[in-house]
Amino acid sequence: WLDMGLKLALGPDWKVGYRARFNMLDQELVSHDLRLYRQLHCWEFIFNWTPGGLGRGFFLSINVRDPDLKDIKYESRGGIQSIFGR
Repeated sequence: WLDMGLKLALGPDWKVGYRARFNMLDQELVSHDLRLYRQLHCWEFIFNWTPGGLGRGFFLSINVRDPDLKDIKYESRGGIQSIFGR
């Protein structure tokens, strides 16, 4: 396997990350995903997208950054259901 990752800060509030796993023997991309993060004053926005593979789908979360208010959030998921039904 060859694993690689890239993290970029696009200004003070935006962060972008990319991860990829490459099978060196079969010379194929096994998985990759993209993560977007944005601070919105006292809130935070997180979006993860996996375009292919076993964990294919997306996760969106908008929540309060204060740990005491961590239950105030919006989350959405889409894509392939895991074998465990999560």
